Amino acid sequence: MIYEDVYDFLLKKASAKEIDIVLEMIKNTDWDGRLKIDLATLAKRVGTTKKYVNEVIHKFTSLTRGKRILKVDHTDSDFPYLMLLGKSSLLYSKADRYGKKFRFLYSEAFQTLSVYAKRILLSAVMEVSVSHSGKTNVSLEVSDFIYRNEVSTGLIPSRTVLYRTIEEINEAFNGKLEVSLATSFFLRKEIIRVSFEKSYLEDVVHNHTERFELRKALFQHGYEEYLSDEHCIEIERVAKYVFRSLIRGAKQVEKDNHHTTGLIDTVMSIARAVYKKSLEKLSSSLYKVIHENENVGALSAYFSAIIFSVMTEEMTKHQHQADAIQSLVEIASTDIKSETERRITEHRLIARVLEQWNRNWITSRVHKQESNRGGINQESEQYNNSLKENIDNMVKSLLPTVRKWQNQYTKLVRKESYLIDWLEQAKEYIDTINMRFAATNEYNANPSTLV
Repeated sequence: MIYEDVYDFLLKKASAKEIDIVLEMIKNTDWDGRLKIDLATLAKRVGTTKKYVNEVIHKFTSLTRGKRILKVDHTDSDFPYLMLLGKSSLLYSKADRYGKKFRFLYSEAFQTLSVYAKRILLSAVMEVSVSHSGKTNVSLEVSDFIYRNEVSTGLIPSRTVLYRTIEEINEAFNGKLEVSLATSFFLRKEIIRVSFEKSYLEDVVHNHTERFELRKALFQHGYEEYLSDEHCIEIERVAKYVFRSLIRGAKQVEKDNHHTTGLIDTVMSIARAVYKKSLEKLSSSLYKVIHENENVGALSAYFSAIIFSVMTEEMTKHQHQADAIQSLVEIASTDIKSETERRITEHRLIARVLEQWNRNWITSRVHKQESNRGGINQESEQYNNSLKENIDNMVKSLLPTVRKWQNQYTKLVRKESYLIDWLEQAKEYIDTINMRFAATNEYNANPSTLV
């Protein structure tokens, strides 16, 4: 998707070749907005040199050039650039305006056009995308392109240049995309009419960066087969839920704690770390899961359980770090400095977000619906007991790791009790649900015993 802020930048600030570079960038970013393409490949795809791309990247990261749309982040040394424009597909809402990435925008015919021709076609792409009507013709007002005021000049400098630009576009696309001038009877204004061949609007380029990275991660950790798209989609669906739900949780915590900042970015990093570690765990058992289950949905359920285990470890780690810092301060018998207090608060808020995610994971899987048929209630109770046992095993398997974190020079009061307490709360919740099933069965068997 070409989101509105990207579109505005391309239309008003980018040169002809910079337009091509940005379009290629947004096709190769992951959910974090990280650019996942090396500069040599980027240069080749847009028909320029690596030297020129380096110059453009420098311009895009500069604070003084007025074109800063990238920032440098060395947490991934191979791909250090993060997009500041656009948004992750994870954050998409129906209210967002965007243009589709039609394949012709990546063609040689488009890449060799002048900046003025590209501005007309990008405007047409946005119009045809937001209309959602399936139409193949759009009308653009000439006055939106040729104007001059105290602040700026138009997107096209003169009518002579406009005529030449229209001719340039028509020659480049050989009738499959036509541009002409007309007069609107209703608006009484001169318009630029752009007509697309239907096939041009049916051929859309998608961003499969995450899918490539998914297959790459699995291969690196031992799964050497090519994972099908349908299985990738199941894994991605779970991962997207993880990212989106953690972002929602972080937003709510920031709202409840007005002085907290940066929590969403931190949680996004944690979501990525949890996802990567979960893929590593999945890779060793993926072959067995796929070949023992004809239903592809079984993979998403299996992967979700892995994520729950990893998320629980991450939750406990941040709570432990907060407790460790607090304990050291108490042992030193000193006042908490503002930076130390900030770190304690940060770790506890992160743990709160992750704990809420885990709690939601459990409640969404527990069978709660009671029935007047005892057999159904018994099946639900048996399912819940099995779920409780699995959670108990997963959480207790983390205890050796938690004990390794303990600092022998501190007297942490909670130690692993935080995790044990949390586990007991989860089990009590499931037991409470099961007690309702038991009570319902008893009533159905002996309704006269209850008045």
